[in-house]
Amino acid sequence: MLMPPRLERKIQNFKKNAFYIGTFFAIAMILGACSNDQPQKRYGQKTAGEVKASAVSGDTISEKTDCILQIRFEADNKIIFRINAIDPNTNKQAKSAKLQVHLSTGKVLEMKLDRNPPTDKSGLMFWTAAYPVTQDTPTGILNYYVTATDGDKKGENHPFKVQPSLLTIAGKDSADFKKTHLSALPPAIKPAEFLNSLQAISNPAKKV
Repeated sequence: MLMPPRLERKIQNFKKNAFYIGTFFAIAMILGACSNDQPQKRYGQKTAGEVKASAVSGDTISEKTDCILQIRFEADNKIIFRINAIDPNTNKQAKSAKLQVHLSTGKVLEMKLDRNPPTDKSGLMFWTAAYPVTQDTPTGILNYYVTATDGDKKGENHPFKVQPSLLTIAGKDSADFKKTHLSALPPAIKPAEFLNSLQAISNPAKKV
């Protein structure tokens, strides 16, 4: 049975359009599958810019002062090491990191992460360790450095090797303190003024 020419043309056009539409969807599905696979492979790989080191920084204070930086300590005091460690890949604190203070005496101090002060819920989080200074503690420069280990990431912090700013165990009139520090002062700084400023920091006026 012969179909009218107009109806035959409509059927042919329908078949042609159906072929094009089917081909389009098939290509779209293939491209979609490829694009879904690529991110999975990328996320599973380590990027070339990933940093394998933690950024470690910190300072020292005395337990007797109100968070005032201090590098000179006498007997019957405690050196408080305050350290922070940042993961440079996330720019966030590396809370799972293990931090240690390595002293030139051979002693290693384990650091603890906590809020400071611990009773303040809004206090800053950082690592601390205390080193008691006794009458038997050798006087002179006490070198140290801090290590941070967080999985395969590692970091270290070394104080500047500038003699007047090195951590020192000394008495008020210690000869070795004067020898190691006053001799290294710049010409513009007078030794007497330097000693007076250190004494003011070590023995701050008590608050009434």
